[in-house]
Amino acid sequence: MVEKKQAVIYYSLTGNTKKIAELIARETGADLLSVEMEKPYTKFSASTKGVFQVFRQSRPRIVDEIDVTDYSRIYIGTPVWCGTLVPPINTVIRNANFSGKEILFFCTHKGSKGNIFKHFRDILKDSKILGEKDFQDVVDKDSAKEVTEWVTLVKIRKV
Repeated sequence: MVEKKQAVIYYSLTGNTKKIAELIARETGADLLSVEMEKPYTKFSASTKGVFQVFRQSRPRIVDEIDVTDYSRIYIGTPVWCGTLVPPINTVIRNANFSGKEILFFCTHKGSKGNIFKHFRDILKDSKILGEKDFQDVVDKDSAKEVTEWVTLVKIRKV
C-alpha cells in the first residue's frame, strides 16, 4: 500500500495549537507547516484587530503561501476565536486548493468550540472530510494520549 503524504497546517498565537500540531506530526510522520502572518498579532491585537477580522472573515497576508499540491491528507489546526477559525487559517483554506484532499480539522480552546467545524466544512465542502477533534485546556494537561487515540482512529477509517 502506498503511504499518503501528509501535512499538518496550523496557526498558533500562544503555543497551544502548535503543541497539538507537533504531536500530530510526530505521530503521523506528517510535514509541519506553520502559518505566519506578515504583520503578526500580539495578544492585545488578537483581542482587538483579530476579533474584528474574524467577524469580517478577513484574509490577512501570510508570509508564505501554503502549497498543498503534494499532500493527500492534511490536518488543519487553529485556536478558536469567537466560535470559529482564526483569520490566518481563513487565508490558507480560502487560497489553497483542497479539492479532493483528505482533510482533518482540529482546534484548541479554553471554553466553547462554537461552530468551528461547521465553518470548516462549509468552506471546504469539495474535500473529503475525515474527521474533526477539539482539544480543550491544552496548557493544563498532557495531550499526547488524546492525540494518539484520535490519529489511530483516523488511520483505520476508510474513505
